[in-house]
Amino acid sequence: MKINKLTAKQEAFALLLFQGKPQREAYILAGYSDKMSPSTIDEDASRLAHSSKVLARVNELRAAVASPAIGTVEERMKRLTEIYRANLTDFVDKDGNIELKPSGALAEVVIEDWKGGKEERASSQTKRVKLRDPVSAIQEHNKMEHIYETGATRDVNVVFVIGKGYQSNGVETQHNAKLGVIDGEVVERVGEEKGGA
Repeated sequence: MKINKLTAKQEAFALLLFQGKPQREAYILAGYSDKMSPSTIDEDASRLAHSSKVLARVNELRAAVASPAIGTVEERMKRLTEIYRANLTDFVDKDGNIELKPSGALAEVVIEDWKGGKEERASSQTKRVKLRDPVSAIQEHNKMEHIYETGATRDVNVVFVIGKGYQSNGVETQHNAKLGVIDGEVVERVGEEKGGA
């Protein structure tokens, strides 16, 4: 049951977002004006994408197709992360033997048995493990995050904690500062500061 009715353009925009289109492209394809600057289009598209009505509709569409047989976006991202973080050493025990364990990072496992000689008493076994390409997994993950899109903007909030005793304007300070980047602007929040020259 829909509580907030969407306009035809809003519905088209929500459907295009649900299909994985970037916000700018979805905005224009839904019938909104493309006669503005790209930054204005991006701002308007972002505002619309984050509106409660559009978010509710996209979530409604996602819920309608949710099935236990279909992997969620989170599951796919976890699998890709597992692939690009894997090392061959993850599959070798302390004695140098290959340990096969379930992992999406494994592309191929080959076990070759050889027997020969008189009465086939001589034998050997070779095991080879091949991992999936981590660069391809990173690229796919980045595509899911829309990192390669031209004009894509992302809000980033990175926090660094700086220890005590750093110079600030030539004055030694005794404080912990938190620096962050919010919408491309560096901001600083400083704790207690004790000056001394």
